[in-house]
Amino acid sequence: MNGHVEIAMLLANAAAVDARQKGEWNGPTGENDWLDGDTYEHYPENHRGDKDPATLLAIAVQLKGLGNDHFKKGAIRTAVSKYEKAIRYMNEIHPDPVNLVEITKEQKRTYYSTKIACLSNSALCYIKQKQHARAVACATQVLDLDNTLRGSAAAQSAGIADVCGPADRCKALFRRGQARLAARDAEAAVADLTAAAALMPGDASVARELAVAQRAVKERTDRERRAYAKMFA
Repeated sequence: MNGHVEIAMLLANAAAVDARQKGEWNGPTGENDWLDGDTYEHYPENHRGDKDPATLLAIAVQLKGLGNDHFKKGAIRTAVSKYEKAIRYMNEIHPDPVNLVEITKEQKRTYYSTKIACLSNSALCYIKQKQHARAVACATQVLDLDNTLRGSAAAQSAGIADVCGPADRCKALFRRGQARLAARDAEAAVADLTAAAALMPGDASVARELAVAQRAVKERTDRERRAYAKMFA
């Protein structure tokens, strides 16, 4: 985390605590929100504090951290709500701030790395909740964002085209493959998991999931072949 984001986070937290103590709080009133440190409105358009990019980014970084904490505790639904909220606060800055002059290169890298992590982690949460279509959508957004940044001259010039590294791309492909396999789309799962294996050849989890997907494709092909043969027996 860069110094600008850290300072903005501290100021945002201090302002929220001060408002709460003075009875001037207009943020979330849920007990869990307050206890876990989430002192922010669910939607950034209702946020009454500073809305400069540094402050909004600091809030998003904090929300991602809270999501990670909840995930580790097994509170999957709460975790994904924090990740989604973090993305809303980042989108309040701009959905794609590559060309924004109001934020620094370091802030742009923090923005994109945070958004990628939130989307990837959301995909994992949705897999655990058996919401496979949502998991596929989140993982696909990571891959699309990576493709956009790598193909953008502005991102290249800003030094942020490589924010989504091979490990991030592999994770997104792996999770999309898992979701597709669970949704009985074995062929698409094989494609994703094969691409993930090419990025991380030594990853045992990817290799194991790929073998499961390949077996599912083979079993379905065998069933279809037997059914077809019976038609002409």
